[in-house]
Amino acid sequence: MDQSHGRIYLFTIFGTRALSLEATRPVHNRVAGNPEDVAAAKSLSDLSHMVYTSVDEKSAEFVIMDLWTKPAGLNQFFSEPRRAEKQAAAGMLTHSEQLLWEPAEGFFIYHIPVPTGHHDRFFALLRGPVVSREQARTLVNRVRVQDIHKARAAGHLSHEVYFRLAQPGAPESLELLSVDGWFDLEGMIRYYNELDAGPALDGIFTAQPSTCLLKHPAGEWIEW
Repeated sequence: MDQSHGRIYLFTIFGTRALSLEATRPVHNRVAGNPEDVAAAKSLSDLSHMVYTSVDEKSAEFVIMDLWTKPAGLNQFFSEPRRAEKQAAAGMLTHSEQLLWEPAEGFFIYHIPVPTGHHDRFFALLRGPVVSREQARTLVNRVRVQDIHKARAAGHLSHEVYFRLAQPGAPESLELLSVDGWFDLEGMIRYYNELDAGPALDGIFTAQPSTCLLKHPAGEWIEW
């Protein structure tokens, strides 16, 4: 039985650019935008490929987020030596971390319609190991439910939660990734500066979580 039926998985590449953003764009488009590879990825269940960089112009942070419906398709796509060699030879990133995430069950997940005229998109990511999935679900849901109206007024669009997908036969992962979408950069930054979630989430993580604020980079990037 295909356990991926009816689920959408998030594939992320967290990296640091080796080149300027302008120099990275043609390399990315050549490697990730090859028509043959794009067609192959889509045929193997890739729904979306999006590129993001930090809202901090001085940062070299570079993040790719893909959506797949079949982990086996993702594995097949990247198992081909030609693609692995091409990515390694691109020299686009000084280092990268490729991770596959599964939807977190029981979390308060939502997508709110975008007001007319708001075309910009920003994302806030929170990632770290939690004590337990049950505790994380209870505390994260509490914060989201309590703050949803305030967040929406600041430009909030969506809230999704994932856990890192464990290898077959391994215990379920406790590494959590929260992905929040926004249409207002200033509102997003103001909201997080004012958010008093520290006490509410106290004890949820077993190590200091990492955070990043992302935007779509300027210029023409091959995405779908």
